This record gives sequence, C-alpha cells and structure tokens, in this order.
Amino acid sequence: MQISNIDFIKPFQKMVYALLIIVSMMLSCKTTKEVTTVTPDDEDQVEKVVFDTMVVDGNSPEFQEEDEEPTPAIYNPSATQFFDLIHTKLAVSFDWEKEQLIGNAELTLTPYFYPQNMLQLDAKSFDIKSVKIKNNNNPLKFDYDGQKLSITLDKSYKKG
Repeated sequence: MQISNIDFIKPFQKMVYALLIIVSMMLSCKTTKEVTTVTPDDEDQVEKVVFDTMVVDGNSPEFQEEDEEPTPAIYNPSATQFFDLIHTKLAVSFDWEKEQLIGNAELTLTPYFYPQNMLQLDAKSFDIKSVKIKNNNNPLKFDYDGQKLSITLDKSYKKG
C-alpha cells in the first residue's frame, strides 16, 4: 500500500486554512476601545454638554411608600347554579302597535346538583299570565317582582 505525498498533505492543508481563517478573524476584530483622557490643561478645549436627565432611585426616601398591608383582591364569584338549562323553545308573535312581544317559553331544565323545589328566572319587565309544568295543566304558584320570577314547583326534582 502506497501513500502519496498528496494524500498526506490534504489533512494538514485543511488545518492550515482553518488556522489562517481564525487568525485573520481575530486580527480583523477590534477588541479594544480607545480611551481619551482629559488632562486639566485640556479642560478649556472640551465642550461641556449638560443633559436634562433625572435619576430615579427606588430606594430614595421620597419614593418609598409607608408600610401598608396590601389590600386583598375583591372576590367576585359567579352566580350559583341551581338548574341546568337543557333546551329552550319559544313561540312568539309581535304586536307592533303596542310594541309588545307575545309568546310562550318552554324550558327544559334539570337540577344542577341538589334536589330543587324552587326555580328563579331573570324576567325583567315581563307580563306573566301563568306558569305550568308541561305534562301537568295545574298552574304553579309564582311570585314576580318585575325583575325575578320565583316559581314554587309542585314537588322536589332530582338531577337526571
């Protein structure tokens, strides 16, 4: 097996090229900054510029607040759910002269968790004639204050 001089020189040639590239990059980068110093004799020749700056130091006494206890965030819970609304069916008509909406609303509900015998609905500015359970024609007792409709159910209903 013969090794020619060319095969022996190729790996060294690559290393030399790589070394030359690294050295030239190091020499071409300016790694030091020139620092000019002003001697007392040169002070008259130096132009003085005053910048309008303000240094704010958070530790300075005028910026420190008194030791106050942080106020806790206001807890704003969501409304408690008593029923889960499954379906709503509306049958409506319009009386344009009286500017009224006339209709029936059929709600399919199930108690959310605990058994319920009372139902409250938001019903602002309604004129409610009667409240019934679909399979039972007997009207339910209800109380309406112009904002909320409170319905007393005929029995206690369980989830499902």
